[in-house]
Amino acid sequence: MFSEEKGYNFNGYLISDGKKNVLIDPVRQNDEDFNFIKKKAPYEAIYLTNKDHLRDSKNLKTKLNTSIWIHEEDKQYLENDVDCTFKDGDKLTCEIEVIHLNNQKSPGECAFYLPSRKVLILGDALIGFPSGSLKLLPKEKYKDIKNTIKSLERLVSLSFDTLLLGDGESILEGAKEKTIHFLQNYLSVISK
Repeated sequence: MFSEEKGYNFNGYLISDGKKNVLIDPVRQNDEDFNFIKKKAPYEAIYLTNKDHLRDSKNLKTKLNTSIWIHEEDKQYLENDVDCTFKDGDKLTCEIEVIHLNNQKSPGECAFYLPSRKVLILGDALIGFPSGSLKLLPKEKYKDIKNTIKSLERLVSLSFDTLLLGDGESILEGAKEKTIHFLQNYLSVISK
């Protein structure tokens, strides 16, 4: 879904292991997209990367008869909308591993890692804009930008080739190298 305000896409994902399906940060969809999503039902859950990515989850929760999950540190912000919580290290449906990222815009910001597919899904931790590059949200969104970057260094230990982003354009190959390059460049700039 294109955001006029931001100038880039907001993205949601349907993840399937062939038997079970989940949605991640689902955005508002047109009829054709909703029909596609509906055909894949049932859904085990809707997983949110952070409190600001509720997006179209409440609507889909009702239409698809599923539950909404979020990291335990963000539940307080969406108390009436969230059914369950997860924490760092939890293994969720479709072989998704929860990677909690501290010192981000949202206290419960998480990455979802699919190791067998070499895929990493991020909400607001990194933005894919302009296409093919990475950036952070504006500095005023963070309490301590150095600790924000330090938390993101955790991603370097993961084996991934694809980076699916909640905002902007995803990186479909060579994503780990681009992530390392971004972090190194950012650290060198803020160290000066």
